[in-house]
Amino acid sequence: MLPAEMLLMGQLMADGKGLTVHVKAVETRDGEIRLSEDVYSESDGGDDFSYQVAGLMMKVKQRFPLVDGELLKIAGNKAVLNVGSRHGVSVGTRFVVIQKSGQGADWRAGSVREVEGKMVQVAVDRVEKDNRLGRILPPAAAGAVKEGDYVYADDKPRHCSSVTHPTTERTRRNCATSSKPNT
Repeated sequence: MLPAEMLLMGQLMADGKGLTVHVKAVETRDGEIRLSEDVYSESDGGDDFSYQVAGLMMKVKQRFPLVDGELLKIAGNKAVLNVGSRHGVSVGTRFVVIQKSGQGADWRAGSVREVEGKMVQVAVDRVEKDNRLGRILPPAAAGAVKEGDYVYADDKPRHCSSVTHPTTERTRRNCATSSKPNT
């Protein structure tokens, strides 16, 4: 079993005449809060409550889009992925590398590549419209990663400033994570 990268915690509180549902996502590596959202419903159940909770879950999904792709090219500890900025992820995203289980097989059927007991990842350094360039982590894993391997990520929210060149559509982003709750 792989260690959790993030904890998703929820709390249901009776609040006056209604209910408050609070959800928080915390990075296990450094304790950084990646998401903090809540909803309130004046009813103690029923359609209004269900509607509010569905809205809360939509906020969680929007903050952590799930993206899968494939490694197109490997050069040393650098990798090019077949997904880019139009897929909704940014510089700093970490993809888990998944070994193919067979020709034409779905990525979910593969196994996570590991080196020295650590899961192999690709950390995105540069984003373009249709592809990305990233570093293979840990560095010792460079020889274990193969072109055609699958990659999978849940993008962590970041505070970024970006500039897109109008001709090349290349986007350069300066990103920093924040320990403040995202509201």
